[in-house]
Amino acid sequence: MVKAQVENPRPSTPNPSVSMPADLLSGQDLDDVASYIGTVAGNPEFKGPQIPNDPGAQVFVSAMPTSCSSCHTLASTGSTATTGPDLDKVIGKGPLKTPAQVKTAIVNPDKTIAHGYPSGVMPSTFGQTIQGPQLNQLIKFLLKCAGHASNPACQAKSSG
Repeated sequence: MVKAQVENPRPSTPNPSVSMPADLLSGQDLDDVASYIGTVAGNPEFKGPQIPNDPGAQVFVSAMPTSCSSCHTLASTGSTATTGPDLDKVIGKGPLKTPAQVKTAIVNPDKTIAHGYPSGVMPSTFGQTIQGPQLNQLIKFLLKCAGHASNPACQAKSSG
């Protein structure tokens, strides 16, 4: 049953941008993910990711098709990815101090590139996949919590 849901997931929300696409995995990858989900689903010992109770944090870790946390470090979400810049070191500094500047960095990522990172790495489609309230929540969260993981509003809460 788990394998069938991973292979052809039923929508969990009316918003298709936050639903897992069908046929995303196949072969051994599908078997491995289904096995993992079957192992942790309903297991009270398993604790999910530790993230702040903030709608912007939810967008950061779950935006589809690729979450921000899969490429960026942000201490308040426990993300340690290094494909893109460490957001704790760049948000709120230099050219990323205002909501408008952070929005531009998300929807037009090649306009302002963090030192040491090449252009063309961050997808330029986030302006279409993260829109309106979700984009505003993400920007507000980043400006509040990037570099401020000790802020009580940025403290991780268990989701599991």
